[in-house]
Amino acid sequence: MAIIRYGVAITGIRGSIGGTTYSANKSGPYAKAWGPAINPRTPLQSNERRVLSWVASEWRNITGVQRAGWDTWAALIGQVQTNSLGVAYYLSGFQWYVKCNINLELMGRAWRAAAPVGPYPPQPTISSLITVENAAGGTQKAVYPNLEFAGFDFVAEVAVTQGEGSTLCHSGWYYVHYDQAPGLTQTWTHLGVRDKLGYIIAGNAYWGRIYRQTAEGLRSLYGACSGVAT
Repeated sequence: MAIIRYGVAITGIRGSIGGTTYSANKSGPYAKAWGPAINPRTPLQSNERRVLSWVASEWRNITGVQRAGWDTWAALIGQVQTNSLGVAYYLSGFQWYVKCNINLELMGRAWRAAAPVGPYPPQPTISSLITVENAAGGTQKAVYPNLEFAGFDFVAEVAVTQGEGSTLCHSGWYYVHYDQAPGLTQTWTHLGVRDKLGYIIAGNAYWGRIYRQTAEGLRSLYGACSGVAT
């Protein structure tokens, strides 16, 4: 599916033309290749349907005042989104309810019925990421110097080149919450395990990004870094 942007002469299209279906949603107009509906009933698909059904039921279970609170919050100027074509749009209160609460669930936090009231967390700054220690049994770890997590959860991802740089290994997303200030240098040994990133050696290139997240499920812009493992 591709998002599209209309010019002055065309304000909208609905329907199918030459095998392409045009429509629109909260994110704006889009076009996609037409095809017959499929229903493979895979375990992943079934789980996604279960989650969507559960989320919808939870939305219905909160009060009308709470739903109105999410709608009001979603319409604030600070919640404006921008798609890849630079077009501004707004999510609905229901969409924000789902977004924030899924963020909280992935972090192991409790869902919340009320809309957020606090600010977004500040964007983190990462000066470097990977440290490789070949001594003491080849211990490997990821280190975030000068990054303060006090009062925030965090979500992070790392990618590292292996061999001659032809293979890029991803850690996947990792979710960690803190209830106490961990200090200025955060050591993340989980990312060093070899079943995630392989055997990292000095000279491997790496990329990383990390988000702060509040207790209300709001995430910051991500902080990014890249460099060479030492």
